[in-house]
Amino acid sequence: MHESPDCVADLVANLRWCDPDSLVLLYDGAQGAPHGAGQETGREGPLRDRHWGDAGGVLVHPWPRPVGWGRLHEFAIDCLRLAVECLDFASITFVDSDQLAVREGYSRQLALHLGRAPGAGCLVSVPGVQPPTTLFGPAQAAWHEIELWRPFLRRFPGGEDNFPHWTFWPGTVFTRAAATSILELYDDEELQRILGRSSLWATEEVLLVSLAALAGHDVVANPFSHPALRYRTGFSADEIDEALRDSACWWVHPVARRYDDPIRRRVRGACQGYRPLPGTAATVRCTGTTPSPPRPHPPAHLTPVRRSVSCVLTAGGGPAIVAMAIRRFLAGEPEDRELIIVDDGANPVRDLVPADPRIRYLRLAEPHSPGEQRNVGCAQAWGEVIEHWDGAGVTLRHRRRDWELQPFTP
Repeated sequence: MHESPDCVADLVANLRWCDPDSLVLLYDGAQGAPHGAGQETGREGPLRDRHWGDAGGVLVHPWPRPVGWGRLHEFAIDCLRLAVECLDFASITFVDSDQLAVREGYSRQLALHLGRAPGAGCLVSVPGVQPPTTLFGPAQAAWHEIELWRPFLRRFPGGEDNFPHWTFWPGTVFTRAAATSILELYDDEELQRILGRSSLWATEEVLLVSLAALAGHDVVANPFSHPALRYRTGFSADEIDEALRDSACWWVHPVARRYDDPIRRRVRGACQGYRPLPGTAATVRCTGTTPSPPRPHPPAHLTPVRRSVSCVLTAGGGPAIVAMAIRRFLAGEPEDRELIIVDDGANPVRDLVPADPRIRYLRLAEPHSPGEQRNVGCAQAWGEVIEHWDGAGVTLRHRRRDWELQPFTP
């Protein structure tokens, strides 16, 4: 949780009404949140100070620290560590702060499903190792730095064949056994050195699932995934009504973090305003162990930064065109943008790329069509608006939320 306290309370009420059998663990990752291992201020903060009324079943993480967009694996590790050390749990589902449940009985259905799949460690949106041709941006980023990861992967039987996995984060599930294995691997010194050098983004969507697979757990399809779990695409009133009627839909995402948002109001109304149900005052199921302070994470080599504009350039025009585009980018305005160069040519142009954090060079291992190269650039863009560049100027400009990956032909 990092913004809009009213919507935090709204989400807690939503989760407690839809699934009173579950414990809600809140983590305050706001940049202004008090934090720090061993400091009493680490036990305070906006979420802890708030009165949660009679909701019951709500626990606030006692050692939160600021976490940045694109590096949420650090928050996830802190939550998994507290859960394994202190809580009596069988599985943990990660819920984004702009996500809502839409029907009752999730934890019961989850328990039934896991009972039928005893080897499952993770329930993910897209099971299976992602190939080098994947169109999912975080998995692409992992392939672009695969040489950095190979020494670690080779320590595991078939390790190179188990990387990278990917999942759309909202609603991803880990079992207790997988969480324990992930924590054991995460503390490995070699892995920590890799993370300190890595430019991986949306780390939570790749790292944790891949670690579970390396540890021997099955990574399987999440039966609770649904088209209503989306990336940066909102809902119309008809779409949210259809999701509420669909018995296969358990979650919707994203929902604007505004208490009076019409979609949020519609879900709240469908759930009887989250009025407390009789006999649903759950208790926090703790083991009695005191949670250990957070362990330091390695600083990221390249921390993702939200941008207003992402400029995507395919390098097929040759070195002269790429050099001209770089000069134009560096001379342009505004500062709040980035240039993504996608290169599959026989003569790589990496040496032309300056050491500027706003410029990223993506080298493809094999030839791709121009459309496929643009897909790669779009999938790894961090901007709200995407511009496709050629050597002379902008060829296409559009809002990221209006763009979807589509198959391209040459």
